[in-house]
Amino acid sequence: MFDNCWSRSIEGGRLEDPAFHPPEDIYAWTVSASAAPDEPRELVIGFEKGVPVSLDGERLDGYSLIRKLNEIAGACGVGRNDMIEDRILGLKAREVYEHPAATVLLKAHADLERLVLTRQELSFKSIVDEKWSELGYMGLVDEPLFKALSAFVDTTQERVNGNVDLVLYKGCVTVAGRSAKEAIYSDDLVSFESTTIDQNDAVGFSAYYGFQARLLAQLRK
Repeated sequence: MFDNCWSRSIEGGRLEDPAFHPPEDIYAWTVSASAAPDEPRELVIGFEKGVPVSLDGERLDGYSLIRKLNEIAGACGVGRNDMIEDRILGLKAREVYEHPAATVLLKAHADLERLVLTRQELSFKSIVDEKWSELGYMGLVDEPLFKALSAFVDTTQERVNGNVDLVLYKGCVTVAGRSAKEAIYSDDLVSFESTTIDQNDAVGFSAYYGFQARLLAQLRK
């Protein structure tokens, strides 16, 4: 068993049988969804350069924020994970994790990124995130590629500044709203009643978009 403020891993014993149902008494940070309060818990996470810095308007250092959020989210039944992992040497292992704060923060962070990063940045970052995580899991933090990927991630986080409103309820985390000064979003442009752009411009675009795929479909007929 390994504990820190970010995640808690539970393994060994009968848990090595992937068909075994974990008993409730192995969990220390979370309650079951059925035992969570019947009233939802609302909270707000503030980010600066991709880093969570405040909880419900109170500015906290990283350690304090995670510890406090662990208590709040864990009491709502949020943050359990029972999974089969592929270890580096090729063995499959069953792991049970508790990570209440991490579950909430990752959900909020990803949502805020979608508000401030471009479509191309988000698409490429999903690839970077997967490879970065793989290298970190393998302990290859001195690998030049790891440093290069980290530099890309750091660049994207310069604009990840804002607040995310969330609702925690019986094991679920739902984003209720988000705001950011650098949001790539325009109420006027996205509105169906917008007078700033001419929606007829989309007609010509639509005629050419996917042209090759439609042509191929015709040829196959």
